[in-house]
Amino acid sequence: MIEEDNILLSKKELDYLFSNEYITFFHILISQIKVLIRKLLEIKKFNFLKEHKNVIVYKEFGGSLAENEVKDILGEDIIEYLKIKYTDINGINFRNKLSHGYVKVDELNNRNSFAIIFA
Repeated sequence: MIEEDNILLSKKELDYLFSNEYITFFHILISQIKVLIRKLLEIKKFNFLKEHKNVIVYKEFGGSLAENEVKDILGEDIIEYLKIKYTDINGINFRNKLSHGYVKVDELNNRNSFAIIFA
């Protein structure tokens, strides 16, 4: 379920957005989107864990979106939307760009913040 910490972070996220602190806003938002999708899928009993080099770790976000079980839960349209927006190198790919240090500071702006939330 959604925990109080997630709600508090989401409120803080909006504070950052409306005070034009886009760098902080994007770092919180992108991680929270991933967490909320993971929680939704966990409710539906999707297993996000895998074994890697004898250690149990979380599956990659993009890889999880490609799994048939996730497609059955979320539907093709939502999967495609999430891929384009957050993980596909041919799409906006914002999560990967931000997480791996490829996003440019000028991309962290008002227009992109609302595009990431609503578009």
